[in-house]
Amino acid sequence: MVHILAIRGMVNSLELGPGMPKSTITHHTRILREAGVTTTRPEGRNCWISLRRDLLDLKFPGLLDAVLASELER
Repeated sequence: MVHILAIRGMVNSLELGPGMPKSTITHHTRILREAGVTTTRPEGRNCWISLRRDLLDLKFPGLLDAVLASELER
């Protein structure tokens, strides 16, 4: 999910887990939001989610880049 957000920016929550049950997507997006990794903007029946890259880079310099780089190596 973090990789998708890093590439695409703001994403509809249902686009973050293609093929996953909605309850699973909701659970994981809630965990990311509560951890401060993402921000959520409700709009009608949709939830638009984006990565809080500026805050993550400020608090944990280089961490997000390392996570994304390890994903690319797979």
